[in-house]
Parts: sequence; C-alpha cells; structure tokens
Amino acid sequence: MRYALHLPCSLASVVLAISTLASVACTPALPIAAQPDPARARPGTVASATPAGGYPGWLLRALIWSQGLAAAVPTQYGVSLYRVEYWTTAPDGRIARASGLVAFPRARALRGVVSFQHGTATARTAAPSTPDPNNGVVAAAVFAGHGYLLVAPDYLGLGASAEPHPYYHAESTANAVVDLLRASREVVGAAGLAWPDALFLAGFSQGGHATLAAQRALETQPGDGLRVRPSVSRPRPLYLRGRGSVC
Repeated sequence: MRYALHLPCSLASVVLAISTLASVACTPALPIAAQPDPARARPGTVASATPAGGYPGWLLRALIWSQGLAAAVPTQYGVSLYRVEYWTTAPDGRIARASGLVAFPRARALRGVVSFQHGTATARTAAPSTPDPNNGVVAAAVFAGHGYLLVAPDYLGLGASAEPHPYYHAESTANAVVDLLRASREVVGAAGLAWPDALFLAGFSQGGHATLAAQRALETQPGDGLRVRPSVSRPRPLYLRGRGSVC
C-alpha cells in the first residue's frame, strides 16, 4: 500500500520541485564492507548501500503541514535515505537478494529503531527503497524525522529483488524483515552511530502480517541483540479460507 500525499495543485508543483532538488543533497556514501557475491554471502549481510536522497527538516515539515498533520506528526530532524540491498532466505531455502530503505535522522544519536512493514503493493517499484514524496518519504518523515532509525523492507519480489513475490508467506517474509534489521546494524556502524536498544515493529495490512511474522521469529530465535519492544499490527488477516492460519 502506498501512502500518498494529496497536495493542492499549486502547492504540489512547488513542494515536489523543491523535493527533487533536496533529495539529492547531503547524503554521503558510507564506508561499508558489502558482499555482492551470493556464493560467499550470508543472510543478514549487506550486498550494497547506496544514498537514495536527503530531505532537510523544513521540507519534511512542509510536506506534513500540507496534509494538515503538523500537530499529530511532529518532525524535528531532516533525514538521510539509503537504498540497502542485502541477503535473505527465499521460500525454497536459497540465498536471495532483497532490498529496503534505511533512513537516518540528521541527529547525533538514534532514539531507537522502527521497522516499518508496508502494505500490499502490485508494482515492483512501489517499494520503500525507491523513495519519493508519495512512498517511503512519508514513513521517513514520521519516524526518522522524530529521531528514530527507520528500517523498511521491500520484501522479496519487490524493489531490487528478482524473485517471485511470496505474498503472505510468513517464514520468508519474516526472513526479509529480520535480515534487513541485521544488515542495518552494519549500515549504522558504518555511519559511526551506536545501535539503540529500543526496537519497535509496525505494519499495516500485508505489513501487519509481516510484523507479526517477524515478531514471532525474533521471539523464538533471538539473535544479534534484536529484542522487540512494542509492536503495532493493524489490520491484518490471520486466517485465509481454505489455507488455514497464515501466521
């Protein structure tokens, strides 16, 4: 599901034009030891990390204000966005390349980590790792703009992934979420920041199911210091007729 910003025409032209200019500014490359070779890669490791834009705080506040949400969604910081490709495990057990968005607040420290799982998308490019004012940037404004590291997986089959999309397949979806979190620890370290203790999961629709699947995986097989605090899953199907429980 894409969260669109419905701007008045005149305001939209101005904000989007400024956004285009701002999105290429002030997001440095990170000195990270990536592993692009699948034969040598392990799930949860980085294949590549590429700057995907940056937005100063005033522009994020303008985007939120244009929706009448300035009071409900305070935005304190600008954000730096990265398209992270990483390795995860496909439904058949193969190692597979996946992608996601990692958004940093332009702050000296991170308040916590939020893994945001998006809703149903039908186009491969309709994914957080291809951020624009209608997709990815909104989540970055809400979470990274408030001081949290935003981690948003595309899922297998979306974004950079060439795999079929395993829609509502709990195990591989959990892998995609958790492995991006593991890869993000490398990205945070390359940025010279400490990984926070506070980890939150949130998702809507398909992302609600992905959130529950990831929470179960983290609770049953904890590792890498990834311990979930509160999670929010709204709304999500827990039973599909003729298929039994999907979670």
